[in-house]
Formats: sequence, structure tokens, C-alpha cells
Amino acid sequence: MTKSMTLRLDDERAATLMLVARIDGVTVTDCVRLAIDAHARARRADPRWRRRAEEHLRWVAQHAAPPQQDEGES
Repeated sequence: MTKSMTLRLDDERAATLMLVARIDGVTVTDCVRLAIDAHARARRADPRWRRRAEEHLRWVAQHAAPPQQDEGES
């Protein structure tokens, strides 16, 4: 499945993105995907970031769980 997203860039960043994509011989979309992948790899390689991500995922799991019913409730 894919998601459509809008990306707002100032003129300088837009020009840089288009230049990098053209020189690399990829579409602007693929250039953005590659940048996201590289950023995500860098973040996952950072132990402090990984700890924060794990803490966040634990928090989400705890707060997304349905309420526990007491044994006497039906």
C-alpha cells in the first residue's frame, strides 16, 4: 500500500531536491524516498534514539490496550 503526501519546501530546498534528483538520475519521489531511508537508518543506528523509540512503543502498547475487565464483570 502507498500513501500520498504533500511536502512543502522553500524555494532553495525545492531547487536542491530537483538538482540532486536530476544529477542522480532518479525521480524527485525516489530522491525523497532515498533520503527518508538514509535518515531512518541513521536514527536506528543511534543507541539513544533507539531507547527513546522503544520507550515510546512501550507507552503506545500500554495505552492502546483495551481496558482489563475484572473477573466479576461481564
